[in-house]
Amino acid sequence: MARKHRSIPPLSKQDILRFWSKVRIRGLDECWPWTARKERFGYGQFRIRRAKGPCVNTSFTAHRVAWTIANGLAPPNLCVLHRCDCPSCQNPRHLWLGTNADNSHDMVRKGRQARGEQNGWSSLTEQEIRNIRHRYASDGISMRALAREYDVSATHILRIVHRQTWAHVA
Repeated sequence: MARKHRSIPPLSKQDILRFWSKVRIRGLDECWPWTARKERFGYGQFRIRRAKGPCVNTSFTAHRVAWTIANGLAPPNLCVLHRCDCPSCQNPRHLWLGTNADNSHDMVRKGRQARGEQNGWSSLTEQEIRNIRHRYASDGISMRALAREYDVSATHILRIVHRQTWAHVA
């Protein structure tokens, strides 16, 4: 299911001035870094303050606000993506709309996808993957035996052996 983004409420002139005061505006083709609060991945956070209503003191990603100021509201089912790959960039010329799939493809194309050991969920190392493949092919050890030894499922071993996972490991 596609992720839905919260709609940004109408912005006042004061909101817009406060927003741009937190951006280091540079040349038209340069990145415009966010200078205020950022979340752990480097994306700017902008709090919209309202005395009442559905968005009382709600934070939004700054690049989504930048898109809204420059282009109008982005549909809630679309992501605001960076051409420049700089999470803190607010330059509207560096932003584009895309689906979650577009975002994933962009990440893979730019080589930012965590693979193998860099993936925090990985329980095996690249050397263990090589050992599993070698022992299965050369020594004839069963997938079940390898699964028990490496404390993973036999299905996981099957996917490793057939290069459905860890395909980047030679």
